[in-house]
Amino acid sequence: MPNRQRLGFTLIELIASAVLAAMMMVGLMSIVWSASRDLRQYRTNEAYASPTTLMVERLRTDFQNSRGMQWAGNEVLLHGFVARDLNTGDVSWKEGRVRYRVVKTVNGPLLERQQMGMPSEPMWVGVGSFRVESLDQLEPEDASAALPEAGGLAATPAVIRVTLLDLRGRLLLREVIHHHGD
Repeated sequence: MPNRQRLGFTLIELIASAVLAAMMMVGLMSIVWSASRDLRQYRTNEAYASPTTLMVERLRTDFQNSRGMQWAGNEVLLHGFVARDLNTGDVSWKEGRVRYRVVKTVNGPLLERQQMGMPSEPMWVGVGSFRVESLDQLEPEDASAALPEAGGLAATPAVIRVTLLDLRGRLLLREVIHHHGD
């Protein structure tokens, strides 16, 4: 009997290899899709984290360096070493006043920071509520006493909680800030 050599693949072998290749491609595509989705989510989180970090840093620095404050509703006025250099945005360590407040815009409510005598800076769009609470244990008459270094405002409490809520009442920020004091 002559030796017969196979020169090709059978139809079943070709179909089986095509099915295996298709399964491998599906697996590979799901990995690529998952990595792409994770990258998109990471970029979205970074886009939201950066403005939040800047906003929290500005709020913290302003409250820590203020000597006097007055707040009501969605607005707070700070007086002290809160002035910023207009070009760099860095604290200039000069005495000044800053107002944080929620204003209505075409794009929705906006938390803005306005250094007196300067244009306002948008801090966060979509703010429904901006609250400042004193967590200090001062006597009521001590807290409301206007000091000369406080610019005629009540002294800034030693511990302050700043809360931002969005339009649906979801928490955007809750920060406890410890004032530097004198």
